[in-house]
Amino acid sequence: FSNMNERPWNSFIGFIEEIETQQEPIIKDENLDNTLINAVKNIPLKNKNITIQEYLENTYSNYTTKWNVKPLFNNTYVVEFFASQMRSEPIVYLFRVDKETLTITGGLNNITMDLLK
Repeated sequence: FSNMNERPWNSFIGFIEEIETQQEPIIKDENLDNTLINAVKNIPLKNKNITIQEYLENTYSNYTTKWNVKPLFNNTYVVEFFASQMRSEPIVYLFRVDKETLTITGGLNNITMDLLK
């Protein structure tokens, strides 16, 4: 290739940039976020007689924790739980949640799937 404009990835990069500019910005809805987080926290765990919140609070009581919500598609969101300690890898639970029914429809990583068994 004699110059950069002839390289095949330039058209691909231009295509991606065009798609990004056409997307609507995501507007955070704090009320929805709180509703989804609370729905996950209050779901009882099978065979444990405690809720997800109770389990996570007991297990990660010495960690810094944070909850977050991100849209996945249509009425489906990802509710994330992060637990971290100094000089340790963070622990992340990813719950797939249906906005309409306020139910967990799956776990998106192994630690979450194991918790939901």
